[in-house]
Amino acid sequence: LDCFAPQNCLMSFPSTCDIAITLPRPELAVIAKQALEVDPELSPDKIEKQFEVSSNQFLVHFRAVDEKTLRLGVSTFFDM
Repeated sequence: LDCFAPQNCLMSFPSTCDIAITLPRPELAVIAKQALEVDPELSPDKIEKQFEVSSNQFLVHFRAVDEKTLRLGVSTFFDM
Protein backbone atom coordinates (compact mmCIF):
# COMPACT_ATOMS: atom_id res chain seq x y z
CA LEU A 1 0.00 0.00 0.00
CA ASP A 2 1.57 3.25 -1.14
CA CYS A 3 -0.38 6.42 -0.35
CA PHE A 4 0.70 10.04 -0.49
CA ALA A 5 -0.77 13.50 -0.90
CA PRO A 6 1.61 16.14 -2.28
CA GLN A 7 0.98 19.53 -0.70
CA ASN A 8 1.98 21.77 -3.61
CA CYS A 9 0.47 19.85 -6.51
CA LEU A 10 -1.63 21.70 -9.09
CA MET A 11 -3.15 18.56 -10.61
CA SER A 12 -6.90 18.08 -10.37
CA PHE A 13 -6.34 14.75 -8.55
CA PRO A 14 -3.29 15.36 -6.32
CA SER A 15 -3.98 12.64 -3.72
CA THR A 16 -3.08 9.12 -4.82
CA CYS A 17 -2.94 5.58 -3.49
CA ASP A 18 -1.68 2.41 -5.15
CA ILE A 19 -2.73 -1.00 -3.85
CA ALA A 20 -1.22 -4.33 -4.89
CA ILE A 21 -3.08 -7.51 -3.95
CA THR A 22 -1.13 -10.72 -4.55
CA LEU A 23 -3.31 -13.68 -5.49
CA PRO A 24 -2.37 -17.37 -5.79
CA ARG A 25 -2.73 -17.46 -9.61
CA PRO A 26 -2.74 -14.89 -12.43
CA GLU A 27 -6.22 -16.05 -13.50
CA LEU A 28 -7.62 -14.93 -10.14
CA ALA A 29 -6.14 -11.46 -10.61
CA VAL A 30 -7.85 -11.23 -14.00
CA ILE A 31 -11.17 -12.36 -12.50
CA ALA A 32 -10.90 -9.74 -9.73
CA LYS A 33 -10.22 -7.01 -12.30
CA GLN A 34 -13.11 -8.07 -14.53
CA ALA A 35 -15.52 -8.27 -11.59
CA LEU A 36 -14.68 -4.84 -10.19
CA GLU A 37 -14.15 -2.74 -13.32
CA VAL A 38 -17.81 -3.02 -14.37
CA ASP A 39 -18.98 -0.77 -11.52
CA PRO A 40 -18.99 2.89 -12.57
CA GLU A 41 -17.40 5.44 -10.25
CA LEU A 42 -20.14 7.33 -8.39
CA SER A 43 -18.16 10.60 -8.20
CA PRO A 44 -15.88 10.69 -11.26
CA ASP A 45 -15.30 14.41 -10.75
CA LYS A 46 -13.76 13.70 -7.32
CA ILE A 47 -12.04 10.31 -7.59
CA GLU A 48 -10.92 7.86 -10.22
CA LYS A 49 -9.53 4.36 -10.01
CA GLN A 50 -7.72 2.20 -12.51
CA PHE A 51 -7.38 -1.57 -12.37
CA GLU A 52 -4.41 -3.48 -13.71
CA VAL A 53 -3.08 -7.03 -13.62
CA SER A 54 0.61 -7.88 -13.46
CA SER A 55 1.29 -11.61 -13.25
CA ASN A 56 -0.61 -12.75 -10.14
CA GLN A 57 -1.02 -9.23 -8.72
CA PHE A 58 -4.23 -7.23 -8.92
CA LEU A 59 -3.25 -3.55 -8.88
CA VAL A 60 -5.56 -0.64 -8.08
CA HIS A 61 -4.54 2.98 -8.65
CA PHE A 62 -6.62 5.68 -6.95
CA ARG A 63 -6.48 9.43 -7.66
CA ALA A 64 -8.65 11.91 -5.77
CA VAL A 65 -9.17 15.64 -5.30
CA ASP A 66 -8.26 15.50 -1.59
CA GLU A 67 -7.24 13.17 1.21
CA LYS A 68 -10.75 12.71 2.62
CA THR A 69 -12.15 11.65 -0.74
CA LEU A 70 -9.19 9.31 -1.22
CA ARG A 71 -9.73 7.72 2.21
CA LEU A 72 -13.43 7.20 1.50
CA GLY A 73 -12.70 5.70 -1.93
CA VAL A 74 -10.09 3.27 -0.62
CA SER A 75 -12.29 2.33 2.33
CA THR A 76 -15.25 1.68 0.02
CA PHE A 77 -13.05 -0.45 -2.23
CA PHE A 78 -12.05 -2.68 0.68
CA ASP A 79 -15.71 -2.96 1.76
CA MET A 80 -16.58 -4.53 -1.60
